[in-house]
Amino acid sequence: MTQVGAEEAAHRILRQVERAAAEGDAQERDALEWFAGPEAARAADEVLGAVALPDGTVWRLGALALGYADLFRYAARGAADRGALAGAVLRFGTLHEEDPGQVPPVLLPLYATLAGAPEGAGTPPALAYDAAVGMTTVFQQSRDPGVLRLAEILLRHTVAAVGEGSAEQGICLSDLGLVLFYGFQDGAGLPALSEAVAMGRAAVACAPGVPDEQARRQGNFGHTLRNWAEAAEDPGALREAVTALRTAVGLSTAADPLRVQHSATLGSALCGAAEPLEEPALRSEGIALLRAALSEPGAALPGRAALLSDLGVALFAEAGTGGGGGRLTEEGAAACRRAAELAPNDVERAAYLANYALLLTGSAARTGRAAALDDAYEAVTEALGCAPPGHPVRAQVHFTFAQVLDGRHAATGSPADLDGAVAQAHRAAECVQPHDVGRRVLYATSLAELLWKRAARRPPGTGESGGPGELGAPVALLRKLASELPARSAQRARVLLALGRCLRVPGDAEGIDEAVDCFRKCLVLPAPATGFTATVRFALGAALAQRAGADGAGRREAADEMARALGMFRADDPERWECHAEYAQAVMEQADATDDIALFEEAVRLLREEVRRAPLSRTESAVRRSNIGFGLMGVALRSGRTETLAEAVAAHREAVALAGPGTPFTAHLLLGLGESLMVLAEFGADRAAPAEGIEVLRTAVAASDTATYSGADCRTALGDALRNLARLTADPAPLEESVRWHREAVAMAAGPPPPTARLGLANALGALYQHTRDVAQSDEAVRHYEAALASPQAARPGLRGSLLTGLGYLQWTRAMESGDETLMDRAVATLREAVAQLPALRRGMGFTNLGSALMNRGLATGNRVWLAEAVTVLRRALEGSPPTAMERSLHLNNLAESLRFWNRGRRRG
Repeated sequence: MTQVGAEEAAHRILRQVERAAAEGDAQERDALEWFAGPEAARAADEVLGAVALPDGTVWRLGALALGYADLFRYAARGAADRGALAGAVLRFGTLHEEDPGQVPPVLLPLYATLAGAPEGAGTPPALAYDAAVGMTTVFQQSRDPGVLRLAEILLRHTVAAVGEGSAEQGICLSDLGLVLFYGFQDGAGLPALSEAVAMGRAAVACAPGVPDEQARRQGNFGHTLRNWAEAAEDPGALREAVTALRTAVGLSTAADPLRVQHSATLGSALCGAAEPLEEPALRSEGIALLRAALSEPGAALPGRAALLSDLGVALFAEAGTGGGGGRLTEEGAAACRRAAELAPNDVERAAYLANYALLLTGSAARTGRAAALDDAYEAVTEALGCAPPGHPVRAQVHFTFAQVLDGRHAATGSPADLDGAVAQAHRAAECVQPHDVGRRVLYATSLAELLWKRAARRPPGTGESGGPGELGAPVALLRKLASELPARSAQRARVLLALGRCLRVPGDAEGIDEAVDCFRKCLVLPAPATGFTATVRFALGAALAQRAGADGAGRREAADEMARALGMFRADDPERWECHAEYAQAVMEQADATDDIALFEEAVRLLREEVRRAPLSRTESAVRRSNIGFGLMGVALRSGRTETLAEAVAAHREAVALAGPGTPFTAHLLLGLGESLMVLAEFGADRAAPAEGIEVLRTAVAASDTATYSGADCRTALGDALRNLARLTADPAPLEESVRWHREAVAMAAGPPPPTARLGLANALGALYQHTRDVAQSDEAVRHYEAALASPQAARPGLRGSLLTGLGYLQWTRAMESGDETLMDRAVATLREAVAQLPALRRGMGFTNLGSALMNRGLATGNRVWLAEAVTVLRRALEGSPPTAMERSLHLNNLAESLRFWNRGRRRG
């Protein structure tokens, strides 16, 4: 449109204004009706396209024409188009400031009221009410907070101007409550929402209007009260809100244009109330109401986009709790996308897209569907593009972005995604408004969790392992926030729970003590949500277990606390299964620390229960199956029940097949399968297992590096497998490669290598020494054994037994070569200690090593006491060795040899 065309349109509008004014009160209103028609709309559009001049000023003639077009459209349509009156007030506003004489006299009282001038007190309530309601409509399109403030001023004037407790005042109070609620949504804080609820309550208490008007008041009150209940986490208020909304539906007549809106608002509230009120049936009822309302032909639904978003949220929630998950998720996604398309402004569009992204991230974690994360990333990126700077929705979008990136990190293991999540969480915490305590706590605890995760999960060998500074950052953040919150508040309880979790750093005794103290403080504060007390009690039990260490009584007390906490959760509470998984892990760790077969069996039982009943993603299910395999391997090694080995291998195979390639735990799952195959080869007479085990472990190594969970362990396992292959085949060739992999595993440690890595390298060097007789290899092996034994981590019986076995065997070999009797005695003592600490399946080899040393000691000294003990020990080696063990023939040969020497001595005697 050219400027000339715009000027022609402006003059056309102003000429029509003159004609309409000339009609006066005449019955012929053709000129006035023109403003309600399409020709006026076209003319206004033409002017609107040119009203903003290139220099940033406003074209005065165009603004004047648009103001009159809006004013006369309101005159033509009345209350049916209150937005037109609001438009006129806003357009004439600039002219009023510069030249009040150009403003139509009918609008001057409104400007006086808005300015707080004394003459504004006489503004007709009906005019002020229409302008205020129109401005509310304009605000919903523009989200301009200045417009909302004008609506509030006019409505407060109207409330004061009509009769106290009258039906008219009830109407105005109800609208004022809505305006205050919109202000809360735009960041005015909880006091604004509290006043909105008070206005709605007062509106309902005023003299009733017709049933449809009373239904409107109840609906507005129920809507604001529902939002207040959610913000304040008040289940009583939430029940009252649902009651008010049910009342609105009951009062609404068939002719009420808001009848469908009331039903939909009730449906939305029921969906939101299902979880906090612990009544899942409410969600089903709510979904049915929303579906019906949104599908009713021709229904007037001013908040259709918001209702579609609420339906999408509810459908995703329902998909996570019952059958038909895929169908419900697809329907929910379609509803969310449609909500974003229909959003009347950028603020709502950003909010709906952020909700959608958060739902997709949760769905991806539950189902393992990677495409959902891609869709989530696309949605939240779009949300960030339309979220206005400075608006609360922008903080919400940054928070959601952090959750999406964290979900992607969980799926792919990408450190860059975790770094991005931390950056977005920082922005969310910076953007949140200081008075919004609930979101401040949510965003700060989320940021702390991500900071802790990044610090605690720095991969070994990168030189970036989480040090005190990194691990201290989330602790400092949460301590500061806790100090700023009321001492007896539920929000402080949330922060203390998060703080306690961040303080549980392995090896930090003071931090764990403080964590226990935090959890105990939480238990005496108001619980902010259902299930919170159970979560805290479980966290307390986990911290007590960590503090107990090897103290059996302390660990039992901690396990009892965790078990009691699990019993406090609702059966369908997702938090219950997260705690259940941690409990199973704690039982497994205790079993590993104590070599208690019953605890291994209990851990396996708990893990099988999770696989059977918990809502797990594919990756989570694969990890649980792998842990079952590790637990079964623990049972087999410590009980000697070789039939359990095949069961363990099967569990690991299921895990690898279920996860598929490319998951963050691929290497770890392959490690479990490879190790179990090598143990099956060693004790289960499976001759094909060694080759497959080595191939699987090579794949695990290829899929891992210093940044991969279990990357070093994969190299240790491959090195062990190659050493065992050399032993099986009597071919020393694999030993050189074995040593190389073990050296790489040791080098991947950022600090002192773990005892398991040192054990692997020492064993490989010791085996290589048997062929090369290179003393440097033997000396290095001894140094690794001794360093590992000096580590606090080597206190576990099985690990300590393996270290002593390797060291004792090497000492015995060196003593036999040198004839050093002192070293021989030391070797025998070392091997005696080792036997007492080896698991059942490995004890046979320990007895063989000890028996061989005793036999050689007896032959070297001629002391038949040594030979007698050797025979006894070697018999125990044979008896403790499964018939299928690959070393069975070695035990038989050693026993036969010892008996031959014993009998030869008897004949000589």
